Amino acid sequence: MAISFIILAIGSTIAGAGERGELPVYAWTLLSFTAGPLAYALFWIGIRRLIHERVCHRDWIVLAIAPALFAIAVATDFHLENSYRATIFLTVMASFMVSCAFIVLRGTRGAIVRARFPLALSFAAKAVLALIAIASITIPEHVSVSVSETFFMLILCQFLIAMFVQIFAKERAEMRLIQLLETDPLTQIHNRHWFFSNLPANPSPGDIFVTIDIDHFKKVNDEFGHAIGDHVLVATAKTMAESLSGDYMLARVGGEEFGLYIKSSSLDEAERQAERLRSAVEAIDLRFEGRRVPVTISLGLATATSGMKMQTLMRNADQALYAAKAAGRNRKEIFSPDLEGPHFNDLSSDNSHSVTRLGEMANAPGHIQ
Repeated sequence: MAISFIILAIGSTIAGAGERGELPVYAWTLLSFTAGPLAYALFWIGIRRLIHERVCHRDWIVLAIAPALFAIAVATDFHLENSYRATIFLTVMASFMVSCAFIVLRGTRGAIVRARFPLALSFAAKAVLALIAIASITIPEHVSVSVSETFFMLILCQFLIAMFVQIFAKERAEMRLIQLLETDPLTQIHNRHWFFSNLPANPSPGDIFVTIDIDHFKKVNDEFGHAIGDHVLVATAKTMAESLSGDYMLARVGGEEFGLYIKSSSLDEAERQAERLRSAVEAIDLRFEGRRVPVTISLGLATATSGMKMQTLMRNADQALYAAKAAGRNRKEIFSPDLEGPHFNDLSSDNSHSVTRLGEMANAPGHIQ
């Protein structure tokens, strides 16, 4: 794109020198005319690379437009006629601008990049101005806008396009950085930072918090190796994310620990969600050297009541998880007051240290906003 701007500047300089009689007419009209299609073809390639973030060698085919028009101009001398030269130049420009606008809008569908709209609009505006300039040349009796005024507006549009390209690239880079900060690099679901930053300090009555722990994860690492343990984490996170529905927040908050927050759900629906997660994870078919790697989860559910703090809700879910582990794991438990109290004596040593971390996080300053 930078090269295309330089070529347009060179073409404009040549045209200006030609208009002042400093260059032969045949040479300056041919060179300035050819510079336009070449520059816009390069710009189109640059936009494609910017939006799609990949190199496609087939894109270089559009560069054939410039030498083709050059050959036609040499053969027919149409470039010596101002109206023909300007009309073809503007038609090529408008075609590339419409294509660029389409690339920006289509290539960024679903992306939350606000700059894509003004960028596409700038392309569309330049295309419209090019069509107005063509009309002022071909039917001057109906279009009273002068060519010089239109070309001045086209130059302004070019500055806008350059500005919005920079804004688009910067905005997308910032969003990528935020995404990296909020995404667990292994499982590709949200991480602890995102989860605790987005939890409300005061949950609404009926909100559900679910504490989830992979059963015997240390044993899996010891028996099959840490690489298989990573596969277990990835498969579990992916399975849970695909099994959930409704308004929820899911994140990996520790080693083998996950947090799930379900907004405004009935306890029955939350139970169904939890059971769907449990059965889906249990069905994961992960094998190592012909042996099936067992993958199960335990879940503790707690429901928010009026005036309850998030710390209390999370602590209740933690207690329910203790009960699920004490009852044999691979199950869900719902918090009730009679579950309160230590359950560590009922838990095997591989997970007894881990099930309290969510409660610790809930009491840590700065996590819940």
